[in-house]
Amino acid sequence: MHFSVAFTTLTALAMGVAADPNSKPPPNANVISARIWGDSDCGAKNNDHNLGEVTLHGSDDGKCSKFFDDDVKSVKQYEHDYNCKLVLYSDKNCKRGKKDIKDGQCRATSSHFGSYKVECK
Repeated sequence: MHFSVAFTTLTALAMGVAADPNSKPPPNANVISARIWGDSDCGAKNNDHNLGEVTLHGSDDGKCSKFFDDDVKSVKQYEHDYNCKLVLYSDKNCKRGKKDIKDGQCRATSSHFGSYKVECK
């Protein structure tokens, strides 16, 4: 009798921990999928200036990353997971010009984006 109660309690606790929306993502989980562009409209006119994809993982949480050059003028986020968000910055150190972005949104800047990071709650 005690075994079944203990087993049921432990199972419920384990399921509750796994279902916690505030838990941090696993290090290798994909948390952000986005594409970067060298023009201000995310390639809407003729798909020119496609600079590639950005896929961020749970292990990237809170880390500032620099864009490889000063050509990134817009970013389109396709999806996010684990309550994480992509944050874009105008400088190379994730300090100035902070811009949030949502799924399906094209976030543009008049100059360029210099750095980015993922923030997971």
